[in-house]
Amino acid sequence: MVSLSDVITSAQPGFASGENTSDGVAQIRMNNIGIDGSLNWNQVRRVPATDRQLQRLALREGDVLFNLTNSPDLVGKSAIFQPIGEPVVFSNHFLRLRTDNKRLDPRYLARWLTSQWQHRVFHGLCTRWVNQASVRKDDLLALQIPLPPLPEQKRIAAILDKADAIRRKRRQALGLADQFLRAVFLEMFGDPVTNPKGWPFKKFSDVCDIRLGKMLDAKKQTGNHGRKYLRNANVQWNRFDLNDLLEMDFDEKDRKTFDLRDGDVLICEGGEVGRSAIWRNQLGECYFQKALH
Repeated sequence: MVSLSDVITSAQPGFASGENTSDGVAQIRMNNIGIDGSLNWNQVRRVPATDRQLQRLALREGDVLFNLTNSPDLVGKSAIFQPIGEPVVFSNHFLRLRTDNKRLDPRYLARWLTSQWQHRVFHGLCTRWVNQASVRKDDLLALQIPLPPLPEQKRIAAILDKADAIRRKRRQALGLADQFLRAVFLEMFGDPVTNPKGWPFKKFSDVCDIRLGKMLDAKKQTGNHGRKYLRNANVQWNRFDLNDLLEMDFDEKDRKTFDLRDGDVLICEGGEVGRSAIWRNQLGECYFQKALH
């Protein structure tokens, strides 16, 4: 384990620019980096840059960008830069990290930073304001990073690169499947908005039993009837994320009221309102919180 500062040769912030000019230089901003460490070039802002700024702040292959300032949940997003055939700079919300290539592989560093973000390390380090949070440069560079031999670092990064490629292909396949399903639905039932087939309309309450889940009240938690439950974050579009389930008390009466059964439809009340999925007894016993219908 070594301090990040021991294996970094440069930690340079970018520059701010409110301009967007067609003949400017591409600038990476907060929306250009995904939470999985990917770079998104769909919406690139072009900004004026002086020769001195280009000399100091143009990105090179292998540079790692760390998102110093963002919302508390997004601060710490990181990505490794790959050239795109033209000069690229970066905003003042980022810190550009250049590694000592004899000791630290930049792809390994980018993966490690993404892992720290996923474990909410930066969420705990950041200083918060009204709508933003920031990690101090010195706090970042003081973090301890595991440093296996360079060939092992490269092997780890290569394995994770392959895993990401598989995930991307799977997302593409799911996207194509979704398009196909929508086309089949419209062919069978028509557009739900225009209703060309003249189907009758009914209120949900006429065809469903609807209720909200149990209110979370920390003062009433005894720990005697702890059971797993679903909250808003666990319900995604047409699927459930069961990697991070919490527990709270559900006594015998609660368990009869808030138990989930095969075929129940869970709908998010807040956040991305309307996000929903069908429960298929993915767990032997599970309940739901008030954030869900």
